[in-house]
Amino acid sequence: VFRTEPDQSQTLIAENDDWSTAGEAAIADAARSVGAFELKSGSRDAAVLATLQPGAYTVVASAKDSTRGVALVEVYAIESDGTASTRLVNTSTRAFVGRGDDNLIPGIVVRDDGPRTYLIRAIGPTLADYKVAGALEDPVMVVWRTIENESIEIARNDDWSDGADTAQIAAVSEKVGAFPLPEGSADAALLLHLEPGAYTITVSGKADTTGIALVEIYEVTLE
Repeated sequence: VFRTEPDQSQTLIAENDDWSTAGEAAIADAARSVGAFELKSGSRDAAVLATLQPGAYTVVASAKDSTRGVALVEVYAIESDGTASTRLVNTSTRAFVGRGDDNLIPGIVVRDDGPRTYLIRAIGPTLADYKVAGALEDPVMVVWRTIENESIEIARNDDWSDGADTAQIAAVSEKVGAFPLPEGSADAALLLHLEPGAYTITVSGKADTTGIALVEIYEVTLE
């Protein structure tokens, strides 16, 4: 876990290899309090329980000894009384988007005091403007809601400025401090009012293309 400093440098504040070496009892208690599934004692999964000051943080997940594979990174905010936080400011994930099972798949849980409004963006070609090599040329984003273990599609977008709410997406992006997307770009974006529940976002490349994409999720308060 890295903290982004005012000069944009990164400071390492926490790291873990095997979760049982990082305070197993405290991490297990915290996981139960937020409804996370249980990790087996002694497993090689990684976990960190940290108190973070206001600011921007980056979590880097890598495989030991240069191995490769699929991993799930979860971030839970916990209140001082041990309960799950009800607020998400924003989260972002940058990763390689492959085909099929190798699509980029972040998720979000809207707690029972919803509904809430979210700006969700899947950015590919605009990453090239920030000198990201191998950016996904045309991301396609689909949002699914999980109901009784069944995933139901609730929204999708290919090119963000093709929708009816383009102006509102641009205005909300500016409001939350997100960098602007060029009008007509092939990046994807949705502004959604989500009821309480679990949601999954799948990002794939149009026509089975592959590359690096950035998925951003912002909680939004509309006036």
